[in-house]
Parts: sequence; C-alpha cells; structure tokens
Amino acid sequence: MIVTVEPVGQSQTNHWRLTALDEGDWKIHLEVAELDQSITRLIRAYPSTQKRIHEIERNIIIPLTAEVHHQVSQLRRELASPVIQKIPFRLLTPEDQVRLLEPPDVRDYLLEVLRASRKEEDTNRPLVQELLLNISPIYSPVHGCCIPYDPKLADHLVAIRNHAPFEEHLAYNLMGIDGDDRYGQTWFKQNIAALLLHEKYGHGFFFSETTLGKQLAILYRHGLEPGADSKQLRSPYPRSLYSNYESVIDLIYDSVTIVNEGFATWLEQIILPRLSDLIGQAAYRRRDFLFYRDSSMADLAQESEYFQRFKPQRVSKYREGCEYLELIQGYFEPDWGPKCAVQAMVKATDVDLGITESGGQVQFGLQAEQLKATLLNEQSKDAQSDERLRAIHDVLRDHIDEITQEQEKLQCHRSCLHSDCPINGIICTKLGW
Repeated sequence: MIVTVEPVGQSQTNHWRLTALDEGDWKIHLEVAELDQSITRLIRAYPSTQKRIHEIERNIIIPLTAEVHHQVSQLRRELASPVIQKIPFRLLTPEDQVRLLEPPDVRDYLLEVLRASRKEEDTNRPLVQELLLNISPIYSPVHGCCIPYDPKLADHLVAIRNHAPFEEHLAYNLMGIDGDDRYGQTWFKQNIAALLLHEKYGHGFFFSETTLGKQLAILYRHGLEPGADSKQLRSPYPRSLYSNYESVIDLIYDSVTIVNEGFATWLEQIILPRLSDLIGQAAYRRRDFLFYRDSSMADLAQESEYFQRFKPQRVSKYREGCEYLELIQGYFEPDWGPKCAVQAMVKATDVDLGITESGGQVQFGLQAEQLKATLLNEQSKDAQSDERLRAIHDVLRDHIDEITQEQEKLQCHRSCLHSDCPINGIICTKLGW
C-alpha cells in the first residue's frame, strides 16, 4: 500500500493525515523509534468520491444514455434533437454542485450547511431538512443536469438517532446510502435512467424545444429567476430590469411548474419500462415517490400569487401534469397515443410572452403590468400553460372519435407530425391556439 503522510495543522506533530493511493484492505505498521514501540492495524482504503464518479460515468451513465436516447427517439424525434443530446448530465459532489450553481452568498451558506451535516453527530432535523431542500438533482438551462452524489453523507445522516424518516429522501437526493443493499447497484442504475429521462430529456425538451421554455432559458442565462438577489446582478443592467419585472418573473416560473414537471415525470414513466424489465421496475417506485412523497405544490400554493389565483389540483408538483398527459395518451391508439400526449404538451407551452434576447440583453415585449395582468387573467387561458393543458385535455376527450378517424386516415402511427395534424386542428378550431 502506498500512502502520503502530512501533519495536521502547522504546529502539530502528534496528529497525521494518511491518504491512501490505492483502495482495498491493507495492514499499516507504525513504529516510534524513540520509544521502541510499534503497532499494526488493518485498515480499509475507499476510493475517492471523484474516482467513483468517473467510474460510474464510464460504466453506467454512458451506456444508459445510449439506450435512453434510442427509446426516446422512437417516441418523437424532437425529443432527442442534437441540442438535447449535447446537454451535459453530470454527477457532482454536493460541494461541487453548490459551487457550480449558486451565487456567492447562497454558495457560502450551503457549503456551511454541508460542513455541519458532515460533522453532525446528534439529532438535527432542521439541518437535514435544509440539506434536502437545497441539494437534489436539478436541471439548469445553463449547466445542464446536475446530480449530487454522496451516499456516504446520506449514510452518516441516516445513522443518527431520529433521522430515519429522512432515509428515502436522502437516498434519492444523494444517489443512495452507502452500505445499504436496498440502494445497491440495481437501484442506482434505475435511478440514473429515471433522472436521464426526467432531467435531460424531459426538462431539456421543455427548455430547448418549446416556445415558452426557450423564453425561460433566456431569463435563466441572465440570472433573472425567482429569489435572485438583485445585489448580485450587475447595475444598471440587468439589476434595474429585474427590479421592474421581479413579480412577473415569479408568475412566469410558477405558471410552467405543473406542465414542465408533469411532462418530465410522464416521460420517465412511459420510457422506463421500454428499457428493460429490470430498469422498468423503477417506474412504480418513482411514481410512488414523486406522487406521494412530494408536497411542494401545497407549500408553493400558500405563498404563490399565481397559484392563489389558479388552484393546483394535487399537492405534488409532479402529479397533475403527468396525469393529464396519461389521460390524453390513453384516449388514442397505443401506436400514436404517446405522440399525441407530447403534442398536447407542445401546444400547452406554445405561449409567446414576448421575451427575447438581443445584443446580449433580455428584451420584454410587454410592460411589467401588462404581462402580469395577462398571466393572472382568469377569463383567458392564452398565457397560462397549465390552464391550457387542462383545456386541451377537455377538448381532446370530447372529440376522441373525430380525431381517431382522422389519425387512421393519416396513418399517424407511421409518422408525426403531419401538417394537418388532427390534434393541432381540433385545438385550433375549438380553442384558437
């Protein structure tokens, strides 16, 4: 065994840090010549987290990405566009994720949360809740899919008294629990496949291919997102712009939550069983976790101006949109029902809010008050993607036979989209979209 040895602290010579260069079980023999004493101990050297991440990327993520890409492209070519293929999907240590994604003030705070979590030895439920709230798989239109990986930290926190209720969430947020066979290799592969579908192909499609998602991606790139600290934005631009549109930006982001999260959930639910029997089993537990272990929509509805006006129908942010897409899929033949669900989502997000980018700056086509009034208008569903999805569902449900006849004539099972797509046609006729 090869080790490097260094003193801990500049003035301490009685504490030493040993760093193993090779993993495995080894004997270490220590002699203190001045005292004529020696001791031998068996130690286990584990691979570094970064080394484990590299191995996972090579042996699991790359092969799974190829399988997922093939299956998604069979559903709709646009779901596997060259733009989506280029979206990074990376495992990161929690600290690296925080450094990559967060502005300086939030970054320092979350790094301290992580340091405290690693040192904690007693029950500290608020600390674990804060960790779970801020460290989880996420899609960034700027950085792509970021998946925090630290099963050792999850194991450390679960082992602490009274932290057992957090076990499942810690496993999902940190990609497993070290030493727990329930979260072994099979569980891990299943979760990687689910996250590829949910983050890369689900959210990736929304932000890179839909009218509404592309506009939100512009806001993201310029740091114009809910909760942004205006002091961290450059002055006068974009700080002044954010100050003028801050409440509108909150409304825009809230208005896409149900459709964006619902579509990503629907996509993983339909594609996971197509990968393999073993991977497909993840669909059931993922559905249970996302539908019944999440209550973020209920929390959001209490403070969101948008959701106080347009009441969500489920407490989970993943559930309502997914269920509407499943209903739409089920109204039509299995050969083209899933394609129809994708098209319903595309039409629901076909919303032009007038947000563009020119000369490296964000341009709003409407004044803040005009845009706010449009987003909160209960008489018109033109600007709210979730309200549009509900209306699209109702129209498609009421005209199933008429649409099916047209689909059979056009042989929709062979190709999609036709210029005279029956889904588009009925939505345009009945809803004007």
